[in-house]
Amino acid sequence: MRRRTCAARSSDILDVDYSTRGSTLASARRTAEQQVLQAHPTASTTTGPRVERMLAALARFGRGKGLTIKTRGGLIAFGQGLEDAEVRYLHAVIVRALTE
Repeated sequence: MRRRTCAARSSDILDVDYSTRGSTLASARRTAEQQVLQAHPTASTTTGPRVERMLAALARFGRGKGLTIKTRGGLIAFGQGLEDAEVRYLHAVIVRALTE
């Protein structure tokens, strides 16, 4: 397998973003609530226990999308498939390095 290397100058970096399993689950929950409200405008905005169990079960199979560095020249994505704690750690290290 061939490795690609991506480089960006710190002055060209606009933002460092990340996605974890938890944030993916929160997004799925918001989407489910919006769909319920569109179908039944008078319904409660909270998902029921059945939907919560289903979302929790599906979240075990999901992974975060890793980190995305937004630069003036485009996007650099890496860290896909890492555990949530590892993604948050990498994000903190990169942001700290950029602000020093």
